[in-house]
Parts: sequence; C-alpha cells; structure tokens
Amino acid sequence: MPADFEEKRDFQRLNLTDRVHFRATNHTGIYRGLTLDISASGMRMQTDAELTAGETLTLIIPSHHSALKPFSAEAVVIRIENTHPDAPKVVSLNFTDVF
Repeated sequence: MPADFEEKRDFQRLNLTDRVHFRATNHTGIYRGLTLDISASGMRMQTDAELTAGETLTLIIPSHHSALKPFSAEAVVIRIENTHPDAPKVVSLNFTDVF
C-alpha cells in the first residue's frame, strides 16, 4: 500500500474462509456459502443462491470449537457481484443484528 494510504472503513476486514449456512426471508430452505472476509459491520461470501440486493438473510457460521457457540447474525444484502455465469456470486452483507 502507498505510504499515504488512508483506511476509509470503520472496522478492519479479516480474511475468513469458512462455510456459512443461511436462510433468506423471501425463500424457503437453507442455503450454503463460503465466507471470504468479515468485519464488525458485515461480511462477504460466495454462493450459488439466487439473492437480490436489499434481501434479509439469517446466517450461521458453525464453530470449530466445542466451547464456542456458532456465530449467528441477521444481515442485509448490499451488493452482488457475478464475474462469470458459471462461477459463484460474491455477496456483500451488512449485519443488522448479531445473536
């Protein structure tokens, strides 16, 4: 990064590659995705699910440690990037509630 680079985000993003399960309010069933990064205010994930901007999701990232509960949150879809028709979509989410 350039020496004069100034971070514009309120919270630092951490790379996190893990499975995520989610339910969309406008769909039935549970969908799967793969997290790309996460911060205190949101996350990005890859998924094949058909989602739309503004849609609300209930997310669960399972814990890998028996003493820790899974991460659960509600989030709104902010942006969907589809770089190739055969590739998973990259979905940007903003957390509205963390359980």
